[in-house]
Amino acid sequence: AFELDEIVGGLGGGLEFDTRDNFLDARRGMDLIATGTWFGPSLGGDESFALFDIQGLFYGQPTQRWGYGLRVDAGLSSGDPPFFEKPSLQMRGLPATKYLNNAILLGEAELRYSLDSRWTLLGFGGGGRVADTWHDLDDASGVFAGGAGFRYLMAPQLGLGSGLDFAWGPGGEFAFYMQMGSAWR
Repeated sequence: AFELDEIVGGLGGGLEFDTRDNFLDARRGMDLIATGTWFGPSLGGDESFALFDIQGLFYGQPTQRWGYGLRVDAGLSSGDPPFFEKPSLQMRGLPATKYLNNAILLGEAELRYSLDSRWTLLGFGGGGRVADTWHDLDDASGVFAGGAGFRYLMAPQLGLGSGLDFAWGPGGEFAFYMQMGSAWR
């Protein structure tokens, strides 16, 4: 049996600039987040390492029926983090933590079409790269995934929709997701 005996202790902080019209399921605006976390023995952990992440979410609604979302995410670790703390590609259609390393870069887009005031269809897709260092991302292979889904506006006063997403990843891997609000956090 595999046994993991690791103590992780850290201290971090972040900055956020949020202009979204609804933090549950935005239609317009943006959300920019930058975080940094430092770990080490002086903070109660076994190993010294650091994690940094910058994420941008951008939303637009050019017409009453058509809308879009764009997401970019960059993550970097320094030192020797345990595998479960390394940055990873987190996107619909990719298995959790399958694509992880010390540096990641990801981009994803979503296109929405409102059938009426409650039902919305959407298509999404994106890709990313993982590498040992930030400079190695140029030579890293791309990983792509995409799919389609729908939302039903179940709480109009909150702007909260729920629905299903069906996604395909590398090699035709299939996954479905039950969503409440935006797929991006």
